[in-house]
Amino acid sequence: AERVPHNWQLTPTKWTVRLGPQQCQRLDARFRMPARGRALLHGQTITLRGDFGAAGRPVLAFRIAAALSALEPSVSRPLASANRPERWEDNIVHGATMSHRAASGGVLFEMRFGKSDPWGYPRLRLRPEEIPDERIDGLALTVQMVKGTGIVRVQFIEDNGAAYLTDLDVSPSLRSPQKVFALFSQARWGSYSRRDPDGALQPQNIRVVLVGINSKRNSTVIMAIKDLQWVRF
Repeated sequence: AERVPHNWQLTPTKWTVRLGPQQCQRLDARFRMPARGRALLHGQTITLRGDFGAAGRPVLAFRIAAALSALEPSVSRPLASANRPERWEDNIVHGATMSHRAASGGVLFEMRFGKSDPWGYPRLRLRPEEIPDERIDGLALTVQMVKGTGIVRVQFIEDNGAAYLTDLDVSPSLRSPQKVFALFSQARWGSYSRRDPDGALQPQNIRVVLVGINSKRNSTVIMAIKDLQWVRF
């Protein structure tokens, strides 16, 4: 091994390889990463270099990043009031209906779609003390798909009206609670919203958070969300 990130462990660090013409050989290795650190979020490069004498010293470099679900945030700021149904506003396409209520420590949303474009995005307006700062990486939350299917997304609305959205890694067929993350670095500008003069999502400018779904026509979605928290890795 020529380069291994600090605090990462690679086992083994050296292999003995004997290759004939056109041959290949599998080399097994185990990586151990720390539980925290922003380097895990964005990935780190491992570099291996072979020493084959007169045949040369070829290099292999690859990048490894940890799964979000396995990471432990170094900073967590709960949005405790988001677990109260009165903080949320129903927001759904014309021709569909939405209602919400308290359930299991969070909020349960029921959406009934018709023939129109099937989207529903409940709206949470942030209080001044709930606005994240520039050090935050994103939003963590727990989502439970009780009924229905679709693509679950988070939208962040800045004070200038620009909207940024990101898909959540929610399995629509899994009916148990799923902890997921909406990272600012993965959020893309929504062309349906106002243009952002600086062209980038700025956490300190977020004023509204929407958590919702793009589903199917003539369907019903029942979705629970809870434990919203700003996180930094």
